[in-house]
Amino acid sequence: MKLNKTLMFASIAVLILLAVYIFDYKAEKKSKEINQALIIDYDASQISYIQIIKPDMKIGVQRSDTGWALLEPIQDSGDSDNIDELLKSLAKEKKISVVKDSESALTDIELQEFGLDKPAIIFNFKNNLGQTKSISVGTVKNHEGNSFIRIGSENKINIAEPIWFAKSQNELIYYREKKLYRNSMANVNKIKVKSLSDNFELKLVNGKWVNLKYNFNLDQNKVRQIFKKLSETNIIEYVFEGEPSAKLVNKKGLVESPIHLELSTESTNWA
Repeated sequence: MKLNKTLMFASIAVLILLAVYIFDYKAEKKSKEINQALIIDYDASQISYIQIIKPDMKIGVQRSDTGWALLEPIQDSGDSDNIDELLKSLAKEKKISVVKDSESALTDIELQEFGLDKPAIIFNFKNNLGQTKSISVGTVKNHEGNSFIRIGSENKINIAEPIWFAKSQNELIYYREKKLYRNSMANVNKIKVKSLSDNFELKLVNGKWVNLKYNFNLDQNKVRQIFKKLSETNIIEYVFEGEPSAKLVNKKGLVESPIHLELSTESTNWA
């Protein structure tokens, strides 16, 4: 009797272990299949560098401790919100299907059929481990509006969601910082304003804004409103990249500007 009970418990234990093994195996297999279907098959949060190659421009952005930095074609702060959104949206994209799979290297004629001989855009991703992933997006779309993509130099053309082609339309300003004032407003301790009608300076003294020229109380709320508006002011378009010429400065009416605003902190000066 005891032997039968022992055998029964042993059988149950074996069945439980077998069920757990099958469940784990299926879960692992399913997870592996999902990862294989992903176009970018590593964690997007670990991507530290993105290079975007377009027919007329090359853009490079690097992740830093404070956000994203634009490295090329000009060095500037990057729009971290836009770049993070780009990564988040592309990292979850999966292959829809394979439209061409060749045993040999794809010819220029074969690539041309999908607009991949001269791609609309090439995304080069690099993560913290040094792993790279290159995604080429064709200039041609299928009848459903989906994108044709090629991963690395694979002899295979995949169909992917339209988002890949759509992202090729982003201009440089999409990746570039658009805040007019990029430092912290909380650190500003002096304001200078020079206009056609007035010239004055405000200074923060013991937590209160005062006018150094006139002896009267300032409306502190209005000063704070100015800071709020400045912090919310974004650049709509960059007219010129790099250092503008004297001719361009004169053309834009900036030689003798009708207004000059200067914000100062303990260590910075912005105008």
